[in-house]
Amino acid sequence: MVSLRSFVLFHTLASVKTIIEPFRIKTVEPLRMTTREERVAILRKADWNLFRIPADDILIDLLTDSGTGAMSAEQWAALQRGDESYAGSRSWFRFEARVRELTGFRHIVPTHQGRAAERILFSCLGVAGKIVLNNTHFDTTRANVEALGGIAVDIPVPEARPLRSSILDPYLARLEARLAEGCENGLTLWRELRAAGFTGTAKQVHRWLAEHRTAPAQNTPHKWRDGPPAAKQMPAGPGRPPALPSPARLAWLLVQPPTELPASDAALVTRVEQDREAAVVAGLARRFTALVRGSGTSRKADPDAALAGLEAWLADARTSGLRAVETFAAGLEQDGPAVRAALTTPWSSGQAEGQITRLKLLKRQMYGRAGFDLLRHRTLLAA
Repeated sequence: MVSLRSFVLFHTLASVKTIIEPFRIKTVEPLRMTTREERVAILRKADWNLFRIPADDILIDLLTDSGTGAMSAEQWAALQRGDESYAGSRSWFRFEARVRELTGFRHIVPTHQGRAAERILFSCLGVAGKIVLNNTHFDTTRANVEALGGIAVDIPVPEARPLRSSILDPYLARLEARLAEGCENGLTLWRELRAAGFTGTAKQVHRWLAEHRTAPAQNTPHKWRDGPPAAKQMPAGPGRPPALPSPARLAWLLVQPPTELPASDAALVTRVEQDREAAVVAGLARRFTALVRGSGTSRKADPDAALAGLEAWLADARTSGLRAVETFAAGLEQDGPAVRAALTTPWSSGQAEGQITRLKLLKRQMYGRAGFDLLRHRTLLAA
C-alpha cells in the first residue's frame, strides 16, 4: 500500500529537473576562506610570486592541474583491489581494456604524466628539423620539441593576444563622446579629463587622439596630408574610416606576408602603406623578418644567400632616407660579425637562455626559504 503523500512526492520529483549532485561525498577537507584584503596581503608578503604562497592560503588551485580532484568510491576501492605485480597485473589489464574501449587504439603505453607522454610521442614522430605548430606551446611541450631538435612555433590567433589596460580606460566613453561632438584638440580634452580626476599626462591623451581623429592636426606636415589643408575635413561618424589598431598590433601586421593576412587586415595594411615612408618601413621590416626567420638554427637556407640578402637589405636601409631605419642599420653594421654568425651558423643561444631561466626559477622558488649552500647544491645537482 503506497500512501498518497509518497505517490505525490514521487511524481513531483520525476516531473521536475533536479539540481542535486548525482553522487555522495565520502570525504571532505575544510578549506580556509579568505577575504579580498587577506589575499592582497598574502600576495604582497610573497612579493607577488605565486610559488612563495603556502598552499593552505589558496582556495582554488589553478596551477596544479593533476592529482587534486576528489576520488570516487570506486577509485578508493581500486586502491585496495590494486595488484602491484611488476608485470601482468590485473590492474594493468583493466586499465588497458578501458583505454582501448574509449580510444580504439591497439597499442597503449602508460605514462605517469603528460610531459612523459609528449617525450615518447615526439621521439616516435621524429621532429628533428621540423616545425611543430601550436596555438601557444606549454613550457614542457616546447622543451620536449626543442630537446629533440624540433622548432616550436606559436601561432596564436589575434583575438588571443592580451589587451593591456590603460589609465585612460575609465575615461574612454567621455573621450569618444567629445570626439563625436567634433572636439579634436588634445590639450582641451586633457584639461577636461584632469578636471574629472584623470591623473595621466597630456601625451597619453594625444596618443589616443592620434589613433582616433577624423582629420589631421593643424601642425601635421603637408607631405603627410592627402590633399590641401582645406580639403582634409572627413566625415565624423559612420562614414569615417575605422581607427588604427594599437602600435603593437599594427607592428605585428606590418611584418607578416600580405598574402597570409585576412582580407580586413590586408586592407588595413594597404591603407597604412598609402603613406610613402610607412610603405618603405613596412617593406624593409618584412624583408628583414623573412631574412631572420629563414636563416640560423635548424634552417636549410644557403649561408651565402643569407649574407647576400643581408648586404642588400643594409644597402637599401642606408639609402631609405628614414633616420630611424638608418640608425638601426648602422647598429647592425657595428655588430656585423655577430649578426652574420646568427644568419649563417646553426648555433643558438637558446640553451644558454634555458639554463638562465632554470636558475632564475630555482632562485625565486627558494627566495626567503633557504640559504646559499642549498641553492648551490640544487643548481649543481640539476646540472
